[in-house]
Amino acid sequence: MHSPPRPLPYLLLVAVLLLLIAPTLGQAIRIADEEQQIIETPHPHPAGVPEGRVVWSTTLTWPDASYIAVHFERFELAEGTELILSDPAGRYHHRYTGRGLDDRGGDFWGLSILGETMEIRLISFNPDQQAFGLVIDRWAHGYPLDRGGDAEPDALCGSEDFRDVECYKDTYPTEYDVARRTVRLIKNGSAHCTGWIASCENHIITNEHCVGSQSELDQIEFQFEYKRPACGSGSPTVDLQLQGGTLLEVDPGLDYALIAPELAGSDPQASYGFMQWDVRLPDIDEVMYIPGHPSGDPKRLSLESTDPHDESGRCEVFSTSEPACTGGPVDDVGYYCDTEGGSSGSPVISGVSHAVIALHHCASCPNRGVPILDVYNDIQASAHPLPACVTCQPAGVPQDLVGSTPADNQVLLDWQAVSDAALYHIYRNDTTCGEAMSEIGTSSDPSYLDESVAGNVTYNYKVTASSDCDAESDFSNCTTVTPTGVCSEPPRFAGARSADSALQDTCGIDLSWDPATARCGTVTYNVYRSTIPGFEPAAGNLVASCLTGTTYRDLDVRSRATYYYIVRAEDDSNFGRGPCNSGNEDGNPASSPPRRLDRKTSSTAKTSKVAVRVGCSKASGRSVFPRVRAVPTAAAPGSPIPPRPPPAP
Repeated sequence: MHSPPRPLPYLLLVAVLLLLIAPTLGQAIRIADEEQQIIETPHPHPAGVPEGRVVWSTTLTWPDASYIAVHFERFELAEGTELILSDPAGRYHHRYTGRGLDDRGGDFWGLSILGETMEIRLISFNPDQQAFGLVIDRWAHGYPLDRGGDAEPDALCGSEDFRDVECYKDTYPTEYDVARRTVRLIKNGSAHCTGWIASCENHIITNEHCVGSQSELDQIEFQFEYKRPACGSGSPTVDLQLQGGTLLEVDPGLDYALIAPELAGSDPQASYGFMQWDVRLPDIDEVMYIPGHPSGDPKRLSLESTDPHDESGRCEVFSTSEPACTGGPVDDVGYYCDTEGGSSGSPVISGVSHAVIALHHCASCPNRGVPILDVYNDIQASAHPLPACVTCQPAGVPQDLVGSTPADNQVLLDWQAVSDAALYHIYRNDTTCGEAMSEIGTSSDPSYLDESVAGNVTYNYKVTASSDCDAESDFSNCTTVTPTGVCSEPPRFAGARSADSALQDTCGIDLSWDPATARCGTVTYNVYRSTIPGFEPAAGNLVASCLTGTTYRDLDVRSRATYYYIVRAEDDSNFGRGPCNSGNEDGNPASSPPRRLDRKTSSTAKTSKVAVRVGCSKASGRSVFPRVRAVPTAAAPGSPIPPRPPPAP
């Protein structure tokens, strides 16, 4: 028998109740306000001078802003002209040339600058050519970090349990390390979601409701390791900023977006690692955790839980049969782990395998994520399947690493064999066990003979094992060995740091550098000079040797000439080919001229060479500050470029 039709008020009441109990689908939340303001250069923009000068500048400030970002309506610069976005302290620098990001000519957001002030400078090295210039039509200022209770919708199950990721650095080191792979996404300068490094090929995963189209991705900025320096305190920093990329796959029902970010010469997975995928439905009550950027804040970790459903005091899987937030084809994983607006796209990670079990996308206590099993299966059936590294299980960790010195200039390493190891990787440094190490070789057996060592230098070693699918284990214990024999390691030296006018009646250049660290004996310094960029240091361009200090004044220079300098450190071991003592000389390489790039990460590169254009007036007895150009040792497209000091106005 059919029931009679329900009266309209009853149906409306049911609809309201359903809305009240339905989970809230996450969204790209606002983390900034925008100012509609036209800021523009003269049209055409002014020309410059060969040594470079600031031809236009402006400063944007908003009190207590967490960041500043600008949107370019039009962008057209002449060759030899560049726009620099920076902070007053000089920590962050982003450089754009030509027609800007991806040669668009406009309609793009520049990479953001952390803090309340952005300095914008147009620098031209071209006295002849001009172009339209640029127009900024709006700019965004990020909400203050300590803005109180006006954050976007909470999904706090009980009291607020998530904390700054640095709070867990010592107590949960594995979870802390895995959390490094999460990424903050800024969309259109003022909206936010979370994503994560999803493979050894630098794929990024987030929600479809955060990035649902290529046009949306074109306005995305990726921030890696945006976090505070200490637990609950300190001004946040960001390691790396990228923008743009290719949207490979997207699915509204499963609420995922698979992205190949534009790397600009960087390799995030090599620096931070990538998430492993645990392609199964998790167990009920399995411990779990969620790293991310709730409310766009510096990286936080939801690991502990005060909700009564989580009896262990840790976040736990509550169910695997929650109704899908999106009305999608599969049930969601449910949990009472705290999230907040902006957590959308965060990885839900098993506390057992430390691999991703779900993709967080909505809030309702239980909060919910799409099972990663279903996301994985959908991607693998697409035109852009993920590489095997995402599910490959690493080999066991090598144990009991020890080192010995069987002969001069040799170190023999031995360790316990790992049953599932296909190959062992040997890492070494000559600093401390806690610092980064470089891979020096591989072995198919649980031993390795290192014959590339110098006598009387202390080396630290670690070993990893990789499985058949190239998944590498964690490091073994560290062993420290000091071999005997000839000391052939050159000094550790960063090269020339700066060059300035000698400030005297005749032309002169003052070079300076930071002290080198000798590995063999004591250190002196050699200075090489040329008028040719990319020159190789040799006896014919050596202008000074056996210097014991960290400065040098070169008076043998001509006005309006450009000189390139390389400073090298040499020890007194008598085991090398240095010009002073036949000692070991460091290998600061000759460099190519600076490339003008369309974008720039916020990292800082060390330099080994400085180039100086000299401007002196002997008749008046006046010296003009020379233009110093710091050149990276390996300038590849998208590689970090050190900041340039402001040119003469």
